[in-house]
This record gives sequence, structure tokens and C-alpha cells, in this order.
Amino acid sequence: MNDPAQELVTALRDELRQYGTLLGLIEQHQTFIVERRTQDLLEAVDAVNAQTIAVEAARHARECSRRSLALALGLPEQAKFSELLPGLSAAGRTMVQALVDENNLLLGRIQQRARQNQMLLRRSLDLMQQFMERLFPSVCSTGYDGTGRRMEPAAALRRVYEAVV
Repeated sequence: MNDPAQELVTALRDELRQYGTLLGLIEQHQTFIVERRTQDLLEAVDAVNAQTIAVEAARHARECSRRSLALALGLPEQAKFSELLPGLSAAGRTMVQALVDENNLLLGRIQQRARQNQMLLRRSLDLMQQFMERLFPSVCSTGYDGTGRRMEPAAALRRVYEAVV
């Protein structure tokens, strides 16, 4: 492989490594959601956000390497991987194609896990909303005082509290 091709392979490997790290963090995030470990969950969100920045940097480096290889092969800068592959040696084609495929596979797994985490969090919020509605029905619905006037939610909550005391 020539130098721009080797740079692309290195960039693809780094991108793959960054995706792998992100997937691990998202899976850890999911564990914290399921185990209701809120403090760990908050820290995991920060770690995922930081890793997302690293992924963006790796993508940018890969994209720069892809453009450099395209120009070195006499192709337009925006040439796709499928257009670059014929210009590489057999070993280079195999390596680049394998790395591109692996990156795409890992990205799909990241998207799947992120959607699962979103559904788990949404379900948790729905359950909390149901809990709040059962515990404080007057906060979630309009109440009326003894004269038939609408109570403000804060007044309705105070009434519920006073009734308990």
C-alpha cells in the first residue's frame, strides 16, 4: 500500500477503536439504567459525551485521509470508498474494505444500544409520571375548593398535604 492508503487504514483503525470505546460506554450506561444507579448514570452520560467528541475527531481524521487518498489516486475529493478500492493493492483493498465494514457494523450496534437506552429512560420517566399522578393527583389534574372555584396546583397540593396531616 502507498502512504495515503496506509494513513487511511490507520485512520479507519482509530475510528474503529473510538467506536468500540463508545459502545462499551453505552452498554455501561444501559447497565446503570437497569440497575437504577443514578449517580453512575450521570457520570456515564458525561463519559459518553466526551467519547462522542473523540469519535467526531476520528471521523474527521478518517475523512481527511480518504480525501488525500482520492487525490493521490487522481479521483475527485468526494470519491466514495467503493471508488477508491480499485486503486489499491489487493491487500490494501481487503484491509480497507474490512475496516469500513467493521466500522459500519459497530456504528449500527451503537445506534441500536442508544435507542434501547432511550426507550429504557423513556419507560422510567413514564413510570415516574404514573407514580406522581397516583401520589399527587391534584397536581396533575385541576381541583376545586369547597365553593366550586378552581384551585391552583400549589393550593391543591397543600390541600392533599393538609388532609394527610
